[in-house]
Amino acid sequence: MKKIILIIVTSILVVSCETFIDMEIPNEGRKITINSIINDQENPVVFLHRSRFILDGTYDFEPIIQATVTLSKEGTVVATLHETELGVYTTGDYIPEKGFSYTIEVTKTGETASAQTSIPNSIGCEFVDTSRVNHLQFEQTTEYLRFNLKVSDPVNEENYYMVTFHQSMYEYPISFYSTEKVVENGNDQYLNYAVFSDKLINGISKTLAFDLEINNFTEEINPIQIRFNSISKEMYLYYLRLSSYWDAQNSFLAEPVMMYTNINNGLGIFGGYSNSSINFVVPKLADGWIWGKNK
Repeated sequence: MKKIILIIVTSILVVSCETFIDMEIPNEGRKITINSIINDQENPVVFLHRSRFILDGTYDFEPIIQATVTLSKEGTVVATLHETELGVYTTGDYIPEKGFSYTIEVTKTGETASAQTSIPNSIGCEFVDTSRVNHLQFEQTTEYLRFNLKVSDPVNEENYYMVTFHQSMYEYPISFYSTEKVVENGNDQYLNYAVFSDKLINGISKTLAFDLEINNFTEEINPIQIRFNSISKEMYLYYLRLSSYWDAQNSFLAEPVMMYTNINNGLGIFGGYSNSSINFVVPKLADGWIWGKNK
């Protein structure tokens, strides 16, 4: 007698329910938004627009036109900025000075927003040397040109720094790699800029290493500019938060990042820095852009 084994597959129908919840999203109005980073070598430029509400249904920002914009140094007005294009204000009559605090004030139809920052004195850095190093990433060995820079931080001062590398001929930033513990916007990863405070190097001299892929140097002569800027605390906090914001965009599990602002009665950033740079010429190191090679 044959035994017949009957396999019965039972399907369970799951009926899903949808629940709609009404949420009230606070609408604080369209605030004055100020974006301006001033330095000791250029005329100040201020960008003005209105903030947007999440339910506005548009990605466009409304520029603020015909506003009154003043810049004060240590409480005294030193410049009135004029609108050169929609929402853009500047002056050709004044260049800020390092070592002083500045206040920006914007007034539009009875509404006023303001902010304060400073331009720190230059600390600068010294170029030490370069060397060629290798990094193993994703089973690929990639060669880098390491730049060693020495910073001597003043004792008993609160200082903040930003490091960037630029291709001088075309004025575009060069991404770099660093594992320095002092770098606060991410280490052991590619960066477009490095920001850090002096909490780990207060009052001491420290040599920092920054690595650029040799594929950046394919011309016979490759002029680059290393910018080591002393930045205000406001600028430091803004760019630190900006790095966290972009990191969160690359992960759907990350919590939303609220951008830093120092604008009273508004949004945006008003920061300052003193410019310090080193010009450097790198000879040809690679024939073309070929990422890595098998180990």
